[in-house]
Amino acid sequence: MRFTLKVAVGIAAAMTAAGHAKAQSNGSPVNPVPGTTVVFDANANSTATAFETNASNVGVYQTFTVNFTATATTSTITFAMRNDPGYFALDNVSAVDATTSSSLNLIQNGNFGSGGTGLASVSAPFSAAPGWTFFQDPAISGQSYNSGVQTTASLNADTIAFSNYDGSAPNLKPYGTATQMWVDGSVYGYDYLAQTFNTAIGDTYNLTFSFTNSTNLPYSQTDTSGYTANSSTGNGIDFLVYASQQVAFEPIQSTPEPGTLAVLGLGLAGLGLTRKRRQA
Repeated sequence: MRFTLKVAVGIAAAMTAAGHAKAQSNGSPVNPVPGTTVVFDANANSTATAFETNASNVGVYQTFTVNFTATATTSTITFAMRNDPGYFALDNVSAVDATTSSSLNLIQNGNFGSGGTGLASVSAPFSAAPGWTFFQDPAISGQSYNSGVQTTASLNADTIAFSNYDGSAPNLKPYGTATQMWVDGSVYGYDYLAQTFNTAIGDTYNLTFSFTNSTNLPYSQTDTSGYTANSSTGNGIDFLVYASQQVAFEPIQSTPEPGTLAVLGLGLAGLGLTRKRRQA
């Protein structure tokens, strides 16, 4: 299914960085670069939310097109994803200059078919997604979770790395005739996938992308589950897209505070390092 949204970002709404937060369970992604604008938020999109909660749509892609106006000679689009109970699949990403009616896709590797499959890592740059920059919300940076480029076969074969909150397989497929997809299961915070490309100041660009979810649980930026690492799964789920002159969220790899390290250690123990599924 395809949907179109028109969002002008020539004059961006101010979004103030709130400092480097400790582990968070609620709210939107932290530390946006000033001048960054949300061009899509699944949680606030009635079409996306209605589609999401229909059980027959699990694994079915929605395609959206959003518009933004370039304010610099380069622009960056950033996907921010959080899915406590399941996984998103992202595919079919393109950006074209609507002002000049160009059909040239400015996005490199928009179907994630260049390179092999594998899990993403902040400490070791992820080479299986050429053209893309991956990094984590500082709230979860260093925790174990599973995101990266996958085929249907590689995803379903790795039941240790990939399983929904109830232990079921994500069962996601690439979009259309594509053979690979970006699979993202960020837990207890957001992680980000970004790409920068050349733009002409004042031109309007159409950004198209397709995504799907491995569960039909409702979107929510707020985790209402009372999740702790040793009990049940969180229920924070959202998918956002940002447009800006630079990466919307600065990659942060600072040394955690002692209290954060303690919480992180408990979280890793409860998560079993690699399992998405959590036991009550």
